[in-house]
Amino acid sequence: MKKKALLVILYITWIIPAHSQENSISSLRKELAQSKSDTSAVLLQVKLSMAYSRSKVDSCLWFAREAQKLSKKINYPVGLAKSANALGSYYFITSNHTKALENFIDVIKISKSINYKMGISFASTNIGAIYSMEGNFRAAIDYALKALPIFEQAHDSSNYNSTLINLASYYCQLPNLDSARIYCDKVYQILLKNQNIDHLGTATTLLGHIYFDMGRMDLALDFFRESASYSIAKKDYADLIDTYMSMAVLFLKTMKPDSADRYARKGLAFAEEIGNQNGILDIYKILLDINKSKNKDSTVKYLSRIQILQDSLFAGYKQKQMHDLKLSIYQNEEEMKAEEVLNRINNRNKLQYIGGSIAILTFLIFSIVLLNRKKTRSKNFLRIVEFAGLLAFLLTFEFANLFLHHYFEKWTDGIPMYMLFFLVVVGSILIPIHHECEKWVKSRTKA
Repeated sequence: MKKKALLVILYITWIIPAHSQENSISSLRKELAQSKSDTSAVLLQVKLSMAYSRSKVDSCLWFAREAQKLSKKINYPVGLAKSANALGSYYFITSNHTKALENFIDVIKISKSINYKMGISFASTNIGAIYSMEGNFRAAIDYALKALPIFEQAHDSSNYNSTLINLASYYCQLPNLDSARIYCDKVYQILLKNQNIDHLGTATTLLGHIYFDMGRMDLALDFFRESASYSIAKKDYADLIDTYMSMAVLFLKTMKPDSADRYARKGLAFAEEIGNQNGILDIYKILLDINKSKNKDSTVKYLSRIQILQDSLFAGYKQKQMHDLKLSIYQNEEEMKAEEVLNRINNRNKLQYIGGSIAILTFLIFSIVLLNRKKTRSKNFLRIVEFAGLLAFLLTFEFANLFLHHYFEKWTDGIPMYMLFFLVVVGSILIPIHHECEKWVKSRTKA
């Protein structure tokens, strides 16, 4: 039962960075279509990836990859960190913990290189969540403790509170109940002061489990009842089912089978209403324990239901495994294709830059050779030389603009006035050089 509560808490805290934005998917798509800079496009693609993470995981993956491609193209480290975090989120949701961990470690590496502390904190939180799912709670605690002071310094109360809840969950699983109670009570007092109903339900459920394991059944029951009231207020039936199950187990342990049966059936009604098959299975097991000693018919009934449901869930699990395997193969193929396309684009761009450099250099050499041929110097020749000089200046300016454009966009975040300023700076450097070259050409033609 405690493991189930832990998973609920982890999922709630996991989605906070992904869904903290108030914009809807449609408005984000509209903003992306109207985006005037590559950097803002990257950030919007990351937000869209996160927004899709709970509904369309294919779209979540697509926008994360697009953000990563564009970040690489414009050499935008923050975008690389955020897109890697989005990719890690996708792999976490699709239960590919190895790939998720690889991406979150990349986030930390990139974030450290540019001193992007929030990137380090989000990635550390997410790595902690993965280690907890794998049962390595000490590693999960280490990463959560790395994230906690960063959230505190940034005054990010939402993620600070979430990390406190996660720490309490991890310590509860070790088990280190004293540390779990300290962290959970700390966040409970903060949430109670701010009347944060969304997180209060989670904190009170966890406090109920902590006191249950401590043998303080009176306090555990008080917190479970408080949690149920918050779950009802926000219509969070998944949390409510877990709370009713916890209360049923508590009453069963304190020799109150009638109360245990009542709360188990309450949880069963909600589980059946929302189609929570795992919840139904857990409640069947609780009802089986309740009826073992007093009702043989009910015992046989629940044993039969448990067997049928377990077979159904196992078949679904195997089907999901096959789907995940096919999806993993498809993802690897798509990643290889995307990498190949990116390499082709980069190679093509390099060749174009080299070609442009050779063309300009060839033009200048041709002009100098032509200039040294005294027989060809006439008025028309001087006009041609003057035109060639102007053309060479324009080619050099445009080539410099082409080469430096993505750096300017990165430094200015695509703001037109700042972009114009940088272009003026380039022009102010090239124009005097052009004038000096023009003087030299004229001196050569008079010679």
